[in-house]
Amino acid sequence: QAKRNEAHLAGLEREERDTLAVGLAARQRVWGVPAPVSRDQMAGTAVGRYCLTGLITRQQYDAAQAYLDERDQYLQCIAAPRQPGAVDLNATKGQSVGLENVSRYHHIKAARETTDNAIRDKQTEIGMVGNLFGALDAVLINDVALDHLLGDLRTALNALVRRYGLDGRAAA
Repeated sequence: QAKRNEAHLAGLEREERDTLAVGLAARQRVWGVPAPVSRDQMAGTAVGRYCLTGLITRQQYDAAQAYLDERDQYLQCIAAPRQPGAVDLNATKGQSVGLENVSRYHHIKAARETTDNAIRDKQTEIGMVGNLFGALDAVLINDVALDHLLGDLRTALNALVRRYGLDGRAAA
């Protein structure tokens, strides 16, 4: 019985490795991700690949993740329609957080306004040169690696690092 279970698990592990190999090869071929880091979860997003290749710092990557989390909470809070994608017919539908927890709704809304103001202030500080919101939208939200927006993305992420207080701590 034990040998049969071990053989079954070994077969599953082999199938999993074969399945992963296709995705890892695609990351290496399409995105130019080095083989040693192609298994890293960060290699699955444009901002993660920028971090893995050293084009942005780990603090900037952490700020990007915090921004995406805050954005998701805000979209749920205002009951925004979901992005098109795969449909889960078994999923349960719920209401926004604003209808059941007013204080949380106001907290999320205020946090989003603070973040938008931090980016807007940085845009004004650099003399309205570049497009910080556009860089965040293209690279973070739409997950498109656009190298010509890398400077604007770094500037926006630096503003987010300061906004989230990540500049005074070691990178996670």
